[in-house]
Amino acid sequence: MRRRPLYLALGFVVTAMFGYWLARTAAPVPEARVKTPVPENGPVRRVIVDDEPPPPKPRHPCGKPAAGHRCGIAGALPGQRVLAFKDRAALEDFLKRAGDKVRIMGRLDALNALRVGFLNADDLTALLSGDEEASLIYPVDAPSPVDASAQAGAVPL
Repeated sequence: MRRRPLYLALGFVVTAMFGYWLARTAAPVPEARVKTPVPENGPVRRVIVDDEPPPPKPRHPCGKPAAGHRCGIAGALPGQRVLAFKDRAALEDFLKRAGDKVRIMGRLDALNALRVGFLNADDLTALLSGDEEASLIYPVDAPSPVDASAQAGAVPL
């Protein structure tokens, strides 16, 4: 009866040795890496020079090309835009140039942004220097819920 644990231990050792041998023979043989010669002045880098980009096309304050723009169809408020400037000096320069051509409807000094209203889009386009970013204003109509109860036929999560 004492030989049974000895046979189990011996069987375990033989099985482990067989597994080790099998794993070693199944592993791929590592290949030696061959270093590629590097020129004395370093690796050769190819530089591709692109052509000059085309000049920007004139754009309307809505952000679309000036030819054939249709701001009102997009659902934006007609005659209103948000203008974001790169710095405070550009904002002040725009305000000096604006005069009576546009109406300032709101101002965010922290973001260097203005909400302007205008009657003629060409007047606003003439005032823009091209460094500012013009955005449309869309109205938001959030429906209010009738009551705070669950909908009819709603299934709980």
